[in-house]
Amino acid sequence: MRAASWASIAVGVAVAATVAPATAADAEVTAARVVPPVLDDVATLCALLSGCSGLPIASSVLSDDFGACLKRYAPTLASPAAFGVSLSVRECGMRAASCTSLRECLLRGVKPDACAGRGKTGAVGMCDADGRAIVCSKEKVAAVRDCPRGGEHCRVREGEAVCVLDRCEVADGERPKCLGSKKTACDKGLIASVDCSVLGMVCDEGPDGAACVPKGSACSSDRCVGGAAIGCFAGREVAVDCERAQMVCGEAMGPFGRCQRPASELAACSGETLRCEGATVKGCFGGATVNFQCAAVGLKKCETVGKGVRCAP
Repeated sequence: MRAASWASIAVGVAVAATVAPATAADAEVTAARVVPPVLDDVATLCALLSGCSGLPIASSVLSDDFGACLKRYAPTLASPAAFGVSLSVRECGMRAASCTSLRECLLRGVKPDACAGRGKTGAVGMCDADGRAIVCSKEKVAAVRDCPRGGEHCRVREGEAVCVLDRCEVADGERPKCLGSKKTACDKGLIASVDCSVLGMVCDEGPDGAACVPKGSACSSDRCVGGAAIGCFAGREVAVDCERAQMVCGEAMGPFGRCQRPASELAACSGETLRCEGATVKGCFGGATVNFQCAAVGLKKCETVGKGVRCAP
């Protein structure tokens, strides 16, 4: 289930603008496309983000509450904003089936003990032998960026490991530029870059300089076209393919963005309070039944955290 559902996200986000037309919306809209993941896969993501310890990932991505995580990621991954979701979530969180596999993916090939003796009193950057930029904190790997993947080099600047293309000299106020698929900017004598293609987007230069944007038409209005919800991200239209996720497009925002479950399903499960029953998270979310067994991701129990719940070792 995880692999199959991720494939739909990869097509929807990474190469959406080049897939062949498959729904009624395709004939009427030239837009990048997002295919929402099934709720079971978002539940697996949230079990891992809330229950796994010591993950080398930004704290802003994490949540210690299973339900709060669902409320954050279910609508985001079912909306144009899916293009802005961290690669750590899109590539690792939505593929992983255990804390071990999630941790291995986030490390990007870096050895778990790479930060031994580093960052004892605070975060510090380093480059490993393969050119990856690593953040060390309390002698553990806190974050990794794979610079060679974007054709970049790792450099340590003022204690921070950054991915750069080359050295540069720039006049004050010069705006970011596109270099092929990369958004580039001169920052303190080094060319910092973001490879938009890795994010499933293209680099485009506008009045404010370069930016990563979905490949599609300029934004017009939010609307439903066939089975798709049309919205905007970074000034470009994005079609969220509700139909492929067995949902319909609705005018109002809900737990899955503007994609909504059929009315016949909504009556079967109401409310959004989750609870622990043994080692299982149970309840309703967006009209769908949640019945998540913590053991499915190698976690042993369900526990209460404040007003929420989570799976735990």
